[in-house]
Amino acid sequence: MRATARVAPTERDMDIRSYEENTETVRVRGISKKFPSPSISRQVSSVPPRYNGAVREVSALKSAGKAAKLLQGGRLLSYGAWLVIPFALSKGQLGGLYAPWALAAVAVAGEDLRGLCALLGAAAGGWLFFSFQGALRHTACAVLIYAATLTFADSRLYLKSWFRPVITAFMLLAVQSVTLIGHGFPQWMLCFAAAAVAAAAAHQGTTGTSHTRTVWMILGFAAALLPLEFDHFSPGIVCGAWLVLLLSVDTSPAQAAAMGAGIGLVLDLVPTRPSLLLAAGFGLGAYLAAQCERRWCSAGCFCLAATAAALLFDADNVLPFTFALLTAGVAFLCVPKRFLPNTAGKSRLPGTVASPLRQKAAVFRELYEHLFRSPAPEKPENPSVLFDRAAEQVCRNCVLQTKCWQEGYNETYDAFNHACPHLLQRGSALPQDFPQIFSCRCIHFPELISAINRELYAYLLRRQYRLRLSGVKELAAVQVAQMGEALESSVETSAGLPQTVRLKSASALRPKENEKLCGDQVKQLSVGITEYFLLCDGMGSGESAHAEAAMTIRLLEQFLKAGIDPAPALKTLNTAMQLRCDENGAFPAVDLLALRKDTGQAALYKYGAAASYVKHHGAVTRYVSRSLPVGLQETGEIPEVQTLTLYNSDIAVLVSDGILLEGDEWLQNLLAGFSGDVHTLVSRILRESELHGGKADDCAVIAAQVENIPEKNARHV
Repeated sequence: MRATARVAPTERDMDIRSYEENTETVRVRGISKKFPSPSISRQVSSVPPRYNGAVREVSALKSAGKAAKLLQGGRLLSYGAWLVIPFALSKGQLGGLYAPWALAAVAVAGEDLRGLCALLGAAAGGWLFFSFQGALRHTACAVLIYAATLTFADSRLYLKSWFRPVITAFMLLAVQSVTLIGHGFPQWMLCFAAAAVAAAAAHQGTTGTSHTRTVWMILGFAAALLPLEFDHFSPGIVCGAWLVLLLSVDTSPAQAAAMGAGIGLVLDLVPTRPSLLLAAGFGLGAYLAAQCERRWCSAGCFCLAATAAALLFDADNVLPFTFALLTAGVAFLCVPKRFLPNTAGKSRLPGTVASPLRQKAAVFRELYEHLFRSPAPEKPENPSVLFDRAAEQVCRNCVLQTKCWQEGYNETYDAFNHACPHLLQRGSALPQDFPQIFSCRCIHFPELISAINRELYAYLLRRQYRLRLSGVKELAAVQVAQMGEALESSVETSAGLPQTVRLKSASALRPKENEKLCGDQVKQLSVGITEYFLLCDGMGSGESAHAEAAMTIRLLEQFLKAGIDPAPALKTLNTAMQLRCDENGAFPAVDLLALRKDTGQAALYKYGAAASYVKHHGAVTRYVSRSLPVGLQETGEIPEVQTLTLYNSDIAVLVSDGILLEGDEWLQNLLAGFSGDVHTLVSRILRESELHGGKADDCAVIAAQVENIPEKNARHV
């Protein structure tokens, strides 16, 4: 594995609330560069952070200032949405006792200011829509959920996909179950059902796609509208039926029936006396709607089936219920086709596949969800580091060090605290910024001013760099999201081709010694006539490397399954990883072998990966690459690709660099003299790598052997 040295700031406990960084570096294409320390006459305009709440912010650049205003406006809208949505979802109650969607919104919002806004909105909704005791319990649940996310925000548990759903369900059960002691079985089941709904909503809100999050939000609003009736006409039934009709488009009848019954069952739990009317009606209606090819036919069958279910259940007010279903059907017919799932799949010609452009759009949405959604806000650098560093340079060997930093510490603290706002606003330090008693006492005052100005220049440069980087990240996120939207509106089909090559493949992983998880990952997948072999070598070892490699493999797999060629897929992933990995420095290496199963022609793509090998008639060919890992390669450059052709009985081998810690001569000799199946070969490579330093790193091997090459393509060299 590769290990990249990265200098990180280390905090030191000082009374002036400062910290010291060993060396401030900025990573540019994998190279750590120090900022220069110019003379004190140079000034840089930047956006200084607040110091003791008394410093005004200064614009760095005009464009950066405009971008900051736009971002600030977007954040204000986001905070307002997180305040309003939980407030409205508090009306969506199960049995009039629990509001699971509002609690899930508090968990999804996280530990920052958005989470606080969600907490306030949920609490306000609880006091408005619940009784006094119910509002107390609901508010207590929301406070405990927010407190748990705030407490564990810096831990690894918080990053687990199950953490916030489990916390949501646990807090709801812990608070509400106390009042259920002595109650019957139905009340307990309703409480557990509310906990399940809250956990499912929180899970989809944190790990689901934008589509699934929207579905759960609409379901929550349907539950909130269900108690509202106008002459027995409920807008909640309209909203729920409309959601079921949308989900029934381009879905198998069985899946549509399951989704319809599930949505109906959740809505059936909203009244104080639950029934199974909506579960039966929505399930039967969705089953019939999914079998229709035309939208008007789907809407009509749904309304007829749901009305028949109401008659069978001998429900009251069947006429308003039918009118609500008809309203939902009309709303469904009014939805533009571009907002519906692909309906062309039902009339697709035999031998064709689903629209790859729609699949590509889904991949870009997935990329946006994984890499750009809800980024953790970057903590601003404390400006007191300026005085800390300057004091290290000037005061370390001063004869008055003890007097200034021990006996007269308060005076030194006040002097620096007094000067900080002025020098940040001006961009340079002047003697008059400091109290006269301090400047007269300091025997190295000119040297101290010069040191502070050097550190101030570097500090302002870092602020400017981070501001620009933040703008680039925002733009990249918008571009990825817009690209997915553009691709989603396109439609195309492609026909399958015959496959004549037969493949035998095997792969194996071995974690580093004393590690439980392997930081390398492999994957084999088939897309049309192409077989792909993926090997990702995560940086470092252990859980972090494993997670990074698994995410890279998963995203690449989705790109390739969507029909995107390997070169643009790797380029897009490289750009995304550059934006994502600038802080954590995790840059995985990727090996990708694309083999056509009709001709045996192959292409080998490498991003910083170890050597690969092809055995042909006892001769071993070694393929190497000089490209950098994913995230370090130039943005506009395509990955290094080497074309080759595999013939009958040829074997291709991809390995991670843990196999080659002590060179690869032993591996080439093993391949040249090997005769057997690929499973035995992979086992031997892993076993013999232990004799060549393989235990000191994660190891991954994937081998493929081709057979049954057509005679016209079986040319021998």
